[in-house]
Amino acid sequence: MQLTLEAIEELAARARSGAPVTAHQRESLRSRYEHARSASPALGALVAEAHTQIQHEPAKEALARAWQTSPVTIASGLAAETRSIAIDSLESTVALEREDARRHALWSAASASAMDHFKSARSSVESLRDCAGSLSLSPADTLLDRVGLGDAAISSRLFDAILTATDGAFDELDPWALRECELGERAIDARRRTLSFDDRLRSLAQPRASAHAPLGDRSAASARWIARVGLGGALARVLDKSESSRADATRIRVRVEREGVRVVLSGEEDPTVLGGARLASRWGEALAYALPQEPSTRGRAGLDRLHVAVAGALAKGLYCERSFVTRELGVDPAQAAVVERAALHGLLCELRRRCAEVSFARAALNALPELATRLRDAYTRALSSSIEPAWASHIAAATLERRAEASCIGALIEPVLRERLRERYDEDWFRNPRAGEGLANELAALRASGSVAWLRAAVGAETDADAITRASSALRARVSERFERATR
Repeated sequence: MQLTLEAIEELAARARSGAPVTAHQRESLRSRYEHARSASPALGALVAEAHTQIQHEPAKEALARAWQTSPVTIASGLAAETRSIAIDSLESTVALEREDARRHALWSAASASAMDHFKSARSSVESLRDCAGSLSLSPADTLLDRVGLGDAAISSRLFDAILTATDGAFDELDPWALRECELGERAIDARRRTLSFDDRLRSLAQPRASAHAPLGDRSAASARWIARVGLGGALARVLDKSESSRADATRIRVRVEREGVRVVLSGEEDPTVLGGARLASRWGEALAYALPQEPSTRGRAGLDRLHVAVAGALAKGLYCERSFVTRELGVDPAQAAVVERAALHGLLCELRRRCAEVSFARAALNALPELATRLRDAYTRALSSSIEPAWASHIAAATLERRAEASCIGALIEPVLRERLRERYDEDWFRNPRAGEGLANELAALRASGSVAWLRAAVGAETDADAITRASSALRARVSERFERATR
């Protein structure tokens, strides 16, 4: 018996939430994918994501077990003793290591472990290709668009637009960031050669700025602005299980038990300014999931994962707002510029890295030639730093979980959304009790119409290309504004 659209939606929603499904139900999702997609793009995205999650889970778990069984190990400094580092906390640990020799040794050990787990990572990439094939998607990277993590209408222009829009601020800020982390010699050399990746991670730590940003109130600061703008109802649906910041943080995760009903934050972020901005981003994503949802996915033109990314970009951007930094985070006004500068540098590095990841991951999913060269070129263009080839399959394998392309689209749309909020609710919109309704309506419109349609309407563009051009200009202007304020 053929499943109705209502039954398909219910089954896909249960599967995506992690509920067990039978082999017959899994096949029902796969076989009804095209029917669901033709009926509703959003329902198609839900079915594709649910099917991919089920089919890809064994390979994903196998890679996770490989890292758990054989984590990164390094001498602890005491004779015959070693220290094990979980993959989820690896980059935070590297970034917070001040001693060059230990940091280099740690990253070398991590890259060696990545090579040891190459087969598991490659199997995970092949699993993603198989997921695309089982849904009759070609080329394989189409899978990213169909599960709602990308948008084919803007992907081809997205990465160059973002990198070009942020080149100036990144080039100006990066030498300062390297000097702040006692990498001054490398700040000079970075113009002539690429930075080692462990030094790039170190540049994100920003110890001086992080020392000025209180750690204990970071989740509360996010909860306060959400409640203050009038979204206390949605806030009540978010269960905060995040823990205090620490050096071996495993990163905050958002688990959606049921959209519009219950969302859980878990994990912890590292004790840096960038860690705080990442935490704020997760609160924004949780808010988007916790807002009341329409009863049915069907009939929406938008892909719901993108409005979540926009909310996350908007929330983490608050770390570059002077009044938020001083009044909500409690930073001394005399030190606020340093904190803003560190936040802007970290967010630019993270955004540009996501561009590199998606550009490479799409090539890897499509099994294009010379992947090692593509990886090097993508990272060098984005970060003036190249990551070791041992990480290539791991980066491609993490494409879905990191939601990198959605993050890039969110960053492109965020300046437009922020300006609309400021026009209606003043510059400090996050302190206006009326702003919550406007924000919820904008996210609902984005979710209902899709990112391109929303962007075209918001900027008054006649074509998709014009919308991207205008959004890129808004991003460049926003980054320039943040840079000028942070460097005063």
